[in-house]
Amino acid sequence: MTAFERVALNIRASGIAVVLVACFAGMVTPVHALTVGSETVVSAQGSVVFPSGANDVIGFTRMKSGFTLQDAATIVRWSAYFPISGNILLNGGLIVLNQDMVLYPGSRFLGTGKIDANGYSIILNDDGAFLNSNIVFTNNATINGQGHVVDLSNSRIAVSGSNKTVTLRNLTITGMQNNDMDVTDAYSAIRLQDCSVNLKGDFSVTTGTFEVRGTVNFAGTNRCRVAGGTFRISTNAACIFGSGTSLDYAGGSIQFDDVSSQLQLQSAALLAEENLSLTRGALICDGAVTITASAGKTLTYGNGTNQYNLSIQHGPGARVHVSGNVVNANVP
Repeated sequence: MTAFERVALNIRASGIAVVLVACFAGMVTPVHALTVGSETVVSAQGSVVFPSGANDVIGFTRMKSGFTLQDAATIVRWSAYFPISGNILLNGGLIVLNQDMVLYPGSRFLGTGKIDANGYSIILNDDGAFLNSNIVFTNNATINGQGHVVDLSNSRIAVSGSNKTVTLRNLTITGMQNNDMDVTDAYSAIRLQDCSVNLKGDFSVTTGTFEVRGTVNFAGTNRCRVAGGTFRISTNAACIFGSGTSLDYAGGSIQFDDVSSQLQLQSAALLAEENLSLTRGALICDGAVTITASAGKTLTYGNGTNQYNLSIQHGPGARVHVSGNVVNANVP
């Protein structure tokens, strides 16, 4: 008699009826959260599908073929020291950075998901890292482009939560339109620092702050429309609208930090659809520039006090056409 038969006999002897259905080949084994890597041993890891729950990528592991988040309940906490190769499939899940994430050439974020960057950076080493993605940042973050291109034609970068800032640094941003860079909270911001932006269509600032640092160039034949949020030009920053572009104001505010904050119109347009007062910074015009206040609205330079004067400068090729009620309230 086998051990199994002895157990069954003992159960029958106790008067208990038992039906055992065992199909070992199809048995479902619970999937537990994974920890990939080691804090002491260097390892190379192929593609990983992380299950629902909190997973970790730690230490001296080298992710060679990217990874996949199984679903919206999946969390991957990134603490690895080495760069990652391959695609990152988000599937609605969350990545938490406890270390900078460096992307090797060819690495891509794909799909919809969230990133809690904890103030860390995502560092790019080629173009197209956000080519087909919809990513919401839930904490402070920096995307360091190192001179590369981010194409937002089929992508979106958003900020959620209060008092959060996502900085896009040293990037060329193409395909931007609508709310491709979006702030969902009035107290949060998207910051462009030393970037070039090619507008594919009209782009709107509707909530929170859109901040310019360093030198930021807008190119294309479309407009950046401030319609409820804050368009801020920081100290020692130059926001340059190139030929064919337009900065339109329809609500919210356009703010200059101080006299070193420059709005440059180079064969571009400035349109005030609502009453607008520009103070403290510098408005620099060159080429064929159009400045317009819509019917019944007023565009005002300065506010009648010396410390809020707007410096108005014209380059050697400036041909400025002004229409509507544009008032110079600067004082000597």
